[in-house]
Amino acid sequence: MGSEAPADNMIATIVTSIVALAFPLALPFSHRFGRKALLRGVFNVFILVGVLMALFALRVPFDKMHQKRLFVIYQENVECIIISSYTY
Repeated sequence: MGSEAPADNMIATIVTSIVALAFPLALPFSHRFGRKALLRGVFNVFILVGVLMALFALRVPFDKMHQKRLFVIYQENVECIIISSYTY
């Protein structure tokens, strides 16, 4: 992949591998606490996700450089353009 590796895919791979290793341990670890603590934790995470969704919904996703950041490799061979003007 080298210098052309998409950063989104690399971050997604790292996060997926870490979550895949940690997820089986989450259920037994959460049952060490009581029902009241579990419900409070789920409620707090719910509130946190809602606040984060509201914050990111308020942001403007585009800036003045948006159109110039196109992650596509484009190459045009301008030497092979032949302009011919035949008259019949």
